Order: sequence, then C-alpha cells, then structure tokens
Amino acid sequence: MKIFQIKLRASILVAVGGMLIVVAPQAVQGQICPGSNLNYIVRDMHGVAIDAASKGLRYDPDNGSPNRKWRISTRDSISSDQMQVPDSIKKLNGKMAVLETEGMCTFKQPVKLQLTLEGKTMNLTFLMPKVGEYDSRDFLVDSPPFRQGTFEIELAVEESGKRSRFYPASGWKKVK
Repeated sequence: MKIFQIKLRASILVAVGGMLIVVAPQAVQGQICPGSNLNYIVRDMHGVAIDAASKGLRYDPDNGSPNRKWRISTRDSISSDQMQVPDSIKKLNGKMAVLETEGMCTFKQPVKLQLTLEGKTMNLTFLMPKVGEYDSRDFLVDSPPFRQGTFEIELAVEESGKRSRFYPASGWKKVK
C-alpha cells in the first residue's frame, strides 16, 4: 500500500511538472506589447544637461499616479538606433542619467513630473498622443533651461509607424 502511494505521488508530481513545462512558455508569449517608455533629459538654469542622479535635483517619483513611477535611468538610455537624435544628444549617452517612466503598452493619460533645483520648482506635463491600444512608443524629451513655472509639451507621433521619437526643448510651452 505504501509503495502504491509513493508511486501515485511521484506520478502526480511528474504530471504537474510536465504541465508547467508546456504551459509556462505560452504564458510568457502572452505579452501583447513591449510597453511605452518616456525619457526626460534634465537641464540646469543655463541649459546645460545635468545628470538626473545629481544630489541637487529633487523629483516626485509618484506625481499622483500610483501605477507610473519616475526613476533615474542607467547612463546609456538616451539614444536609440531607431530614433533620429541630434549629435549633441548622442554625445550625452553613457555620460549621464535621465529620468524615465513607462506605461503598460501606451500612456493613456498625460504624464506629470515635478522637479526642484536650487529652490525653484518646475511642473511638467507631457501630453501623450492618442495611439492604438497596443501601439507602444518610446519618447525621448529634451528639457528647456530649468526655470520656475508650469510647462507642457505635446508629444505627437508620426504616421510612418516609427516607434521611437526625439522631442526637442523648443516644443515646451509655458502654462499660465
């Protein structure tokens, strides 16, 4: 009787293990999109790009959004082979970190970021494009010189199907 129970348990374990081997790869393949990324290059009052890990820079990781957190990137995350980026931005790659956040497939709402540097606070709103539900995109946004106030930028997308795009600082508008 004991031998039968041991063989039964072993058979059940083998069956469950076999099912996991068959089902697990399918579960991993169930991802429907790679997700969207928003990277922001931080600049000081003089317009010089600064490392987002700088001790003088403060930012709110949450900005009132429980599912979207801002974080400091690695030092090599500001260029993409698929993105047309000015040489001045390419030269920053590997030398400094930027701020980044990500969205599940797409960003469905505007993304906000609050920065404080040398006692001044800059409130930023990234107006995200309306794209298909699974149309993931990568955005690299340059900053204007840091100054007190509230600003927004519209992140339009091209119809050409390019997944990645650079947005220059000239796109920022002051909000009254």
